[in-house]
Amino acid sequence: MRRHRLTMLGAVLGIALVWASLGAAAYTMDDLFGYCFSEVVPELGLCYSRVLVGYFFENYTKDELNDLARHGPTPCVRFTAIEALKLYRIFIPPVESDVCHDCGDCDLEELRAAGVAELNEARMYYFCIRGEITIEQLEADAANTEIGQLAVAAGELLGGYYSPGSFNPITEQEAIDLMGNGATPGLRLAGGIALVTYIAIGESDYGAELSEQELRDGIIAATGWDLGRLHVYQYLLATMLLERAAEEGS
Repeated sequence: MRRHRLTMLGAVLGIALVWASLGAAAYTMDDLFGYCFSEVVPELGLCYSRVLVGYFFENYTKDELNDLARHGPTPCVRFTAIEALKLYRIFIPPVESDVCHDCGDCDLEELRAAGVAELNEARMYYFCIRGEITIEQLEADAANTEIGQLAVAAGELLGGYYSPGSFNPITEQEAIDLMGNGATPGLRLAGGIALVTYIAIGESDYGAELSEQELRDGIIAATGWDLGRLHVYQYLLATMLLERAAEEGS
C-alpha cells in the first residue's frame, strides 16, 4: 500500500484558514469577546472564538498570542490565540503540558501508552512526530478507542486529509455519513471537518434549513460522540451571525 506522508502544519492551517476567512465581514466585537471571555456556555464560547481568530491575528503580536495561548483566562481565549498563531505559519505546542514541555523532553512511547487525557497533550504528541506521520496511522488512531484524546487529535488532522483539495478527499456524502455514523468520536470529527470545508467552498448546502435556535440547541446538546456535528454546527452558527452582522453594518 502506498504510504502518504502528511505535512501536519499544512493540514491544520487549512482548517484554521477556513475559520479565519469568516472574519472578513464587518461586525461589532463586543458580544463576541463577551462570550469568549465569560464562557457561560463553553460550547457557544468556542463557536464565537472561531470568529475572533482573524481579529486576534490582526491585533496581537506573536509574543502576545503566545502568551494568550498558554495563559489566556479561558479555554476559548487560548483556542483563539492558538488558531491565530497558525496564520503566522508557525506551529507551537499549544500549552505547557504536564507530561512534557517540548519534544526534547517527551517520552512519546509513555505518552501514547498512557492514553492521553488532555487534547493539547495529544496535539503535542502529533507535533513531535510530524515528520513520521502517515495517513494510515491517523486513520488507525482516529478509530482507536483505547488511546484517549490522541484519537480526537488524529481526527482533526485526518479531517484535513479528507477535505476537498487535499490528498485524497472523500465526497460530501461520505463526509456527512462519517460525521453522523463514524465508529468513534475521532472519525466523526474527521467527517465534520471535511464537511465544513465543502460548505465553506460552496459545494454543500448541508444545514442551510436550520434556524439559529436549532443550531444553538444542537451545539448545547452535542455529546462527546457528536464531535463532527458539533464542529459543523459551530461553523454554521458563526457564519450566520457574521452574515447578519455584516448586513446590519452595511
